[in-house]
Amino acid sequence: MANKKTEFETYRKIDSYTLHGLKFENPSAENFLSYKKIKVTIEEIEESNEVYIERLQGLLDGTRGYNARARIQDEISHLRKQIPNVSSFEAFTEFVNNMETDKSYKITTPFYYEMIRIDKNNDDKFSWALGCNYKVSGRTGYTHPMASGNMVKQFKTEAGAKRSLIKYCDFLFKK
Repeated sequence: MANKKTEFETYRKIDSYTLHGLKFENPSAENFLSYKKIKVTIEEIEESNEVYIERLQGLLDGTRGYNARARIQDEISHLRKQIPNVSSFEAFTEFVNNMETDKSYKITTPFYYEMIRIDKNNDDKFSWALGCNYKVSGRTGYTHPMASGNMVKQFKTEAGAKRSLIKYCDFLFKK
């Protein structure tokens, strides 16, 4: 390598296959001579969902293939359902109050829970669910409002389920 340090940005997805191609544990003389150590650092550049959506929309506009278009549209839909910021109780409350029923939302900031949803059942009653974020909480699984007899509590109105969810999560914002 003529240049001692090379830095660049890429849109290439770095998966396990790509990483495996970069990892050489020992010096080698097979196919090419490799004896100098090289440090490789891979860092994801965090950008806002709006930037990702705009970039994906550009890809969608220039893509004709049905399968590629479907993947892009799914990703745009997924990004639009993400909770951008749960760092304050007020932001969390506002988001919950604007949530749509029967849709899962991914929480993108490090938070005790990583998924949130409000469900409407067949009896026109509502409930909520939170998916635990193992990296933050050390727990896996889901949290539901519980009624007596180990049954998931149901609410008569969507607003009631949302109030219950907000009340349940307020401990996460208290210091």
